[in-house]
Amino acid sequence: MWLGILVSVFSVQVLQAQVYLLNGSNNNLTFNTCSGTFYDSGGAGGNYNNNENFTITFCPSGSDPINIEFTFFDIETNWDFLYVYDGPNTGSPQFAGSPLTGTGAPSFNSTGCITFQFISDGSVTRPGWEAFISCGEGSTNYNNPGGTISTCSGNFFDTGGPNANYGNNQNITTTFCSDQSGECVNVNFNSFSLENGWDFLYIYDGPSIASPLIGTFTGGNSPGSVTGSGGCLTFRFTSDGSVTFPGWSAIISCNDCDYEPGGDGNPPACPSIEVSPDQELDCATACTQLQADVTETGLTTSYQVSSVPYEPPYPYTGGTPLFIGQDDIYSGVINLPFNFCFYGNMYNQAVVGANGLVSFNTAYANQFCPWAFNVAVPNANLPLNAIFGVYHDIDPSQGGEINYAILGEAPCRTFVVNFNEIPHFQCNCGFFNTCRISTHQIVLYETTNIIDVYVNLKETCTGWNSGNAVLGIQNATGTQGLTPPGRNTGPWTASNEAWRFTPDGPPNYVINWYDDQNTLIGTGPDIEVCPQETSTYTGEVVYEHCDGSIIVETDQVTVTVVDSFTLNELFTDESCPGACDGSIEISTNDGEPPFVYELDGIEQNNGVFSNLCAGLYIITVTDDNDCVSVASIEIETPPLPDPGEDNSFEICANDESANLFDFLGGTPDTGGLWTDPQGNSHSGTLNPDADLAGDYTYTVGFPGCEFSSTITVEIHPVHEILIEETICEDEFVTLPDGSEVNEAGVYDVTLQSVVTGCDSTITTTVIVNPLLFSEQEFTICEDEFVTLPDGSEVNEAGVYDVTLQSVVTGCDSTITTTVFVNPLLFSEQ
Repeated sequence: MWLGILVSVFSVQVLQAQVYLLNGSNNNLTFNTCSGTFYDSGGAGGNYNNNENFTITFCPSGSDPINIEFTFFDIETNWDFLYVYDGPNTGSPQFAGSPLTGTGAPSFNSTGCITFQFISDGSVTRPGWEAFISCGEGSTNYNNPGGTISTCSGNFFDTGGPNANYGNNQNITTTFCSDQSGECVNVNFNSFSLENGWDFLYIYDGPSIASPLIGTFTGGNSPGSVTGSGGCLTFRFTSDGSVTFPGWSAIISCNDCDYEPGGDGNPPACPSIEVSPDQELDCATACTQLQADVTETGLTTSYQVSSVPYEPPYPYTGGTPLFIGQDDIYSGVINLPFNFCFYGNMYNQAVVGANGLVSFNTAYANQFCPWAFNVAVPNANLPLNAIFGVYHDIDPSQGGEINYAILGEAPCRTFVVNFNEIPHFQCNCGFFNTCRISTHQIVLYETTNIIDVYVNLKETCTGWNSGNAVLGIQNATGTQGLTPPGRNTGPWTASNEAWRFTPDGPPNYVINWYDDQNTLIGTGPDIEVCPQETSTYTGEVVYEHCDGSIIVETDQVTVTVVDSFTLNELFTDESCPGACDGSIEISTNDGEPPFVYELDGIEQNNGVFSNLCAGLYIITVTDDNDCVSVASIEIETPPLPDPGEDNSFEICANDESANLFDFLGGTPDTGGLWTDPQGNSHSGTLNPDADLAGDYTYTVGFPGCEFSSTITVEIHPVHEILIEETICEDEFVTLPDGSEVNEAGVYDVTLQSVVTGCDSTITTTVIVNPLLFSEQEFTICEDEFVTLPDGSEVNEAGVYDVTLQSVVTGCDSTITTTVFVNPLLFSEQ
């Protein structure tokens, strides 16, 4: 049973990142690894010892190169040394820059092993170092090369790199821009040393030196951690002609540019004013009281603490990370983009303590953050000039996240520090340890100088430092301080609570009231106004910051003077010009009855008005409170129906049907009715072959308001004439159009009337009688005669044509008679 438990616990422990100390236990050992944290013998929180001479080797556990990236380095300059060898032992060649001494160290990577040998002298020790072990492509060192570089990783050094000084007479501008969409560059300085007052590093929030200047740094005044708001940071370094210093060491990373408040995105302690909602005054109420609710603040000579709803305005994640793998240390100096006043002093820099605090004492930067305490606030033995939110011994090297961010817009930017799910020391959820974690947030507000502390969960590790914790603030000397009830030094737990520390010295704001002519009409949180007409009033709060700047916030309220009540209006226009049949009906849902209705000086007790001609009517309604409402209503004359203009046209009886509407003059309305000459309803489409000639009437409008126009239609008849002509075969007939024909048939000829223009049709039927021909022969004797058809006689041989006219057809017939004559014979005998 015990063995099973032991195996289970051990399996959890091996998931945690390994820590490697360069001490006697690990001396001359080789570790095959691609992860872990490498410290001097003092570990994350202590110094190394005197007279050390230890060696350790790291080799990659796979095929990728091994990387050793130093995030902190501080050993006694020129007395203590860390030698770095590119190989499995101290016989391997040293890396460039080895041995290391003083502050600042580069990153090292190798496809083989890396060996470290540390030698310290017999006096003076320092915090040593922290380095992360990984495998893969190593970090790039940028030795202030100038130009623009797109990256989200690497080390930023002066031109001397990690081990040498920068040069004289330098003027170099280097810009780092994020190579990740939506992320902004962060540069975190872990060492900084320039010739004070002669050599300067200028940092700009943007892609060039034309961008806003974040700050100018010289001497040992470290920039701390700097994040560009627009994706880029620009660094301009200048040095004079003599004396150089080690310069700086910084780590480049990127953060989400869109890190924004949670909840509704409205920080709760901004400079603000909210005046009364809009109001209405009726004719029975002359005045009203206006009130202003402002964020009340005072000078920071003293504070009050109050409980506020647990509604963190920002998430606990997403800011610039701090203390990765570190414990019991203060951050570098963090520059605030606004001045913050605290216990009568003004600051624009701060440091974050890994044990849950923020201090304006920049001398703490990168120093040890005490964890042991048992005194109550205020006390000079506690961290000074500090905000404890919550201060207790937590261990971010074992998990969780500490981050910070500058959020919001002027004049209400905020400095937010999150301690998210940080294990407690000795209760750090590790091997055989209990698990206690805490999550809390500190928010500092620009202008109001208000401090909020939000506690999501604060557990207690009673077995370490008596479980002591404190939530509060104290000044630079430890003589003034303040904590909420039950939150001073001691072992306590909390969850889902929030506390606000508000400056409550003499008020540093005034409230002014202005009318809509921008005339000052009063001061203070409330004011009585008696407007004669609808007016808009402006409430103004003016804050005077401790740096002398003035911040003004305004809000407006409109007071509507309602000296009347609402009228409901119904009306109908005249039905026809001059009909005078319009009407108006007035009613109301408010006001005080009874009501008097007046039109043209005549009063009545109801709102119905009839038989109105076209025109403008002003109706006054007075209620029992003598409030008056006026209705202005115009009765209109509808447009006159337009039947168009009278017209006439002629049409032939054989023409196609015609649309009568097309023959109306003017611009007639559509949709009217037609009647024919006999008064019968008509479709409006005239069929000349079937409809009557005469007056067709078009009527538009409605009964009582009708208008008509007339179309006079003349229908001309068309004629059809039949003619029959009989001719002989050799004759011609002349048709009515002058043409001639001599063949039998029916011929139609259309002729247009010169009077009506209508066509008439003449049909001619031609009958052709044939000519007759006959032949006959006669043979006669010489003394005989032949009688021809015309009665003549011939006695000579020949062909005789006789023409005779037919008594039936009148046509000639030809009879051809051939006569043969035989001679008489005479003989003599």
